Amino acid sequence: MKRFKPVMVLMLMTVTGYGLANTGQETFETNCAACHGEDGNAVLPGTPHFSKGERLEKTDEQLINSIENGLNVMPPWNGVLEGERIKELVGYIRALNRA
Repeated sequence: MKRFKPVMVLMLMTVTGYGLANTGQETFETNCAACHGEDGNAVLPGTPHFSKGERLEKTDEQLINSIENGLNVMPPWNGVLEGERIKELVGYIRALNRA
């Protein structure tokens, strides 16, 4: 599993808050990285590259809805990921674009 450099972790902690960076990153690595790539560069064709900002023009509410209900080939995560965990995931995804 790829790890961020200490400077990146510090930046994520500053931008999003310590718990958010850790929980969002853990959730992303566990549930999303297989398709969206560990660093946000998608490995599955047709999947958004979060490191390039693809789909990040959407509001947090729209992204949360996509995660909960699925979108195109992405399955719904409602019942698996919920509430604060999804919000933390969205914060982490947005931070990948700033990295």
